[in-house]
Amino acid sequence: MSLRSALRTVSRVVTAPVVSSTHAQPRLPSLVTAWAPPRTPWQSNFFSTSAKTLRSTPEAAAETAKSAAETAKSAASAAEAVPEPTKSQLFTVFMQRAMPMIGFGFIDNVIMILGGDSIDRSIGTFMAVSALACAGLGNMLSDVVGMGMAGTIEEGARRLGIDPKLTPKQLKLSKVTTTGFIGASVGVGLGCLIGMFPLIWMDPDASAERKRRAAQRERFKLILKEVTDEIGAERATLWLVQKEENELMAFTDADGGFAEVRVGLEQGVVGAAVKANALENVKDTDKDKRVMKKLPASEGKEPFIIKNMLVMPFVNTGGDVIGAVQVLNKLPSDEASKKKKVYFDDADESKLRGMCGPISIAVETKLPEGAVSETALLEMLHTAARQHK
Repeated sequence: MSLRSALRTVSRVVTAPVVSSTHAQPRLPSLVTAWAPPRTPWQSNFFSTSAKTLRSTPEAAAETAKSAAETAKSAASAAEAVPEPTKSQLFTVFMQRAMPMIGFGFIDNVIMILGGDSIDRSIGTFMAVSALACAGLGNMLSDVVGMGMAGTIEEGARRLGIDPKLTPKQLKLSKVTTTGFIGASVGVGLGCLIGMFPLIWMDPDASAERKRRAAQRERFKLILKEVTDEIGAERATLWLVQKEENELMAFTDADGGFAEVRVGLEQGVVGAAVKANALENVKDTDKDKRVMKKLPASEGKEPFIIKNMLVMPFVNTGGDVIGAVQVLNKLPSDEASKKKKVYFDDADESKLRGMCGPISIAVETKLPEGAVSETALLEMLHTAARQHK
């Protein structure tokens, strides 16, 4: 059949009247059915089930229509444009976030610096705690105080009346949240900088000097105890030359405490020994006017009476006198010696002269802190005392 004949046939079928009859069917559906591909079993089942569902459950159709309406409403709401905040509103957001953070940064740094310095002066000095550990403890203290003052700082910021007057949707805009983050960051940084003002009057080297002097005192206590035990004296004193002040500084472990005393560089027996770089052995203090026989004692204790003394200066590696060791009141070595007057003899002089070598090393050099250095120092003092018996 030609194309023209096929078109004529279709035209006649479409324009022909439909005959109503029990067995007759419309010609157009028959023709479409004849041209359409046959349905598979699962397609026939699907269309049949869907038609039954729509005819049997009108509520489902109503629910579908309602869901479609809500979806359309949501889409319309999303499509509604959120007004952009003005520059003035963004600046207000910046200030609103920055003001409380300035307070937090200020409180945090002030308390951390002052608290850390106080901890360093007390616990850090006497327990040899590092500066970083003290700073960490100060930071912990500042965090605790900051948590306690959070409500007060935020209430103070609210009383400033800074309000950008933005809607909830505008507050969720990325431009607003970013501005708030920048404001908070700048605020806490500025507050921390302002909170560093205590550093203006603090000495950065004071902490190291305090710890150095504390370690020095512990070494001197160790030296004095070893000297009194080896020489057999009632008390010992370590004298150091302070050239700039033209003084002698004395360190003595007496009356259950450690004392520091300053006298003139050429004063007394010690001053004479340091000036001449020579040993001084005073066997009877009653016959030497340079000796102050009674030393003041702490409250509630009797003054210390000097009966005899031995003073030995010591030098550094350059040969300059840097100090002296003084031992007071020779102790009797046995019961028989208690009945007679005892004093420091040649053997004591030799021992003390030998021990001045390790003492000079301990004073001149900064020995490492800890048990190892103490053990090494004790070993040097023991060895020197044994070699000079």
